[in-house]
Amino acid sequence: MQPVVTVGLDGSPEGLAAAPWAADEDEKRRLTLRLLYSWPLLAPEPAHAFSEADIRLASPARAVVQAAEEAALPVVGRRAHRHGVAPRLGPIAHAAIHHGRCPVAVVPHG
Repeated sequence: MQPVVTVGLDGSPEGLAAAPWAADEDEKRRLTLRLLYSWPLLAPEPAHAFSEADIRLASPARAVVQAAEEAALPVVGRRAHRHGVAPRLGPIAHAAIHHGRCPVAVVPHG
């Protein structure tokens, strides 16, 4: 199986911010870019062509962890600052980091 960079998209601003970062990273590493949708298909117009799309009927956290088993680099977004509170990981990024079997890129929103 060819190594891939997998980015989880759920339509949130954080997920949409992670997509361009993942696209740049897959070009640098010369890997395949896989977009992982885990619920409503609300993807932006891609800035560059992607090689694969993966749609799974599972919770977003479970879908990202499962896809990470096949990825060279899973990519997820991080929640934005809320009212001056320090940034924190959402449940999807938390699951990817703690249950994935490889390094995970967590991209900040904005």
